[in-house]
Amino acid sequence: MLIRAFIAIGLTLALTACANEQVSSQLLETSALTAASTAVEITPVELPQKTLSDRVLAAIALERVTGLKPDPSRFTD
Repeated sequence: MLIRAFIAIGLTLALTACANEQVSSQLLETSALTAASTAVEITPVELPQKTLSDRVLAAIALERVTGLKPDPSRFTD
């Protein structure tokens, strides 16, 4: 039991040390990254409107997960 406690504490400390490590990009230089980001122009994508069937299916899934009845006003536009 004592060995498991030491392993758990050691693993926690190792993961904490990795979380505090700063990430550095060694594959590409920063100038290459900025050049690539300025060369590509991103256009915004228009999302489709939710249909009634999407809303009904979402309400059914929500009811199954939470057990709460859906609000009927959510189905109107």
